[in-house]
Amino acid sequence: MKNKKMWIFIRIIVVILVLNHIFRWSAYLGNTENLKFLENMVQDNLLLAVLIYTVLTIVSCVVLALPGVTFAVIAGLVFGPVLGTICCSIATTLGAMVAFIVGRFFLQDSIKPMAMKNKYLKNGCLMRREVTRFYSYDYKTGSAVPI
Repeated sequence: MKNKKMWIFIRIIVVILVLNHIFRWSAYLGNTENLKFLENMVQDNLLLAVLIYTVLTIVSCVVLALPGVTFAVIAGLVFGPVLGTICCSIATTLGAMVAFIVGRFFLQDSIKPMAMKNKYLKNGCLMRREVTRFYSYDYKTGSAVPI
């Protein structure tokens, strides 16, 4: 199976489409009454909503490695453009910081063998013995951070 990753991706998409057909997720997301209910909940409990959004964004940045635009769209829908921008910037920055700390202190030993298998990394910087640092790519800022 030369294209194993592609077939796994296609299977995941098919499963999501089947589940969407069974549970009618798109009808729920397209219903404006649900969005108004969510907006009312956020207005009643703004501080709690911001805290929940921040925690979910940090966990998603670290565990799922989702790009920041995902959180920007959600923040814009839930909090509006101004507060959503502020919440998204703070939450994704905190998520990038936590992802850096996790990568730096907890995953460095498990990432090094995988990086040694990569022919581009191995030929580029890992062949030189004095270079022992890896770089983590930050989706939000588009920058590489040393691990």
